[in-house]
Amino acid sequence: MKRSIFASVSAAALLLAGAASAQGMNTAQVQQPGNNNNAAINQTAATGGTSRIDQTSDYNRATNTQSGDSSDSNIVQNSGEGGSHRANVNQNDDSTSTVYQSGNRNQATVNQNGDFNTSNVNQSGDDGRVGTSDGNNNPLTWGVNQQGDYNSSDVQQSGPGSVTVSQDSTSRDGLGDTNGDSLYNRSTVTQNGSSVAQISQVGENVSMVDQQGNGQSAYIQQVGYDNSSMVNQRVGASNSDATVNQTEDGNGNSATIDQQEGDNSATINQSGDRNTAEITQSGELLLASISQSGNDNTAGINQSGYNNNAQISQASDGNSANIGQSGSNNVAVINQ
Repeated sequence: MKRSIFASVSAAALLLAGAASAQGMNTAQVQQPGNNNNAAINQTAATGGTSRIDQTSDYNRATNTQSGDSSDSNIVQNSGEGGSHRANVNQNDDSTSTVYQSGNRNQATVNQNGDFNTSNVNQSGDDGRVGTSDGNNNPLTWGVNQQGDYNSSDVQQSGPGSVTVSQDSTSRDGLGDTNGDSLYNRSTVTQNGSSVAQISQVGENVSMVDQQGNGQSAYIQQVGYDNSSMVNQRVGASNSDATVNQTEDGNGNSATIDQQEGDNSATINQSGDRNTAEITQSGELLLASISQSGNDNTAGINQSGYNNNAQISQASDGNSANIGQSGSNNVAVINQ
């Protein structure tokens, strides 16, 4: 009975979409009560497609595919007894997607290709997933917010991690056009444990976070052009935190943090141009910080052992500083 209901509703939806396509605009709506329903709408008009799928009760599936520009997609899945839903949206330029899901263990995937797209996902309940599940019922939670041109974000999770990525491209002259320059932020986050990663980029920057343990935190903020950041937190680096701030329109800066064991803290702040900073921590209870506000500076900290503290601060141009620590309870400070 449910299969026949699904078939008739899907046929009606596709018929409605096809009829509207002949007039240059698609409008389709599907309403399904009950459990284990499956709705799919495919709109192929050149522009202006509108679709809405409303499903009530539990274990429903919904897919909206819109190949034209300036399309609008709405999927609403309300749970009756807390069961899970699945929603999938595929869109192109200048489109809007809204997904609302209630219940537990819901999953939503939104793929938007092109510029000026807007996506909103609202999930109420436990163990919600935005993205692609790993298939093992792990509570994956991540959100991606991209504004501007040529943004790229890749998130892979196999544990109960949390990821937030915000990317906004701006042209080098601030006028909103490329003038031959690519407006392209790229970010990659990989998590295999219960960790937190947050990335915020404005301009044309590259960042990568690889978290393999539990209780790890990584925060990256970059404003400017041609900046790069890499944070590597390995399996043994539980309860460690890493922070990179490359702001005030700094250009061409590079920051790398590699944490191999637990309970460590590393911070890099750079606000000039063409600075390079690297921190490596292979012991426990280590504290390291690098601050560079000039141009063409190089700084490195390599720590092992236990309960060591290292700080480098460089405020002029063309400086170089390195600190190496082993053993326990050491303190080293360099100011230039």
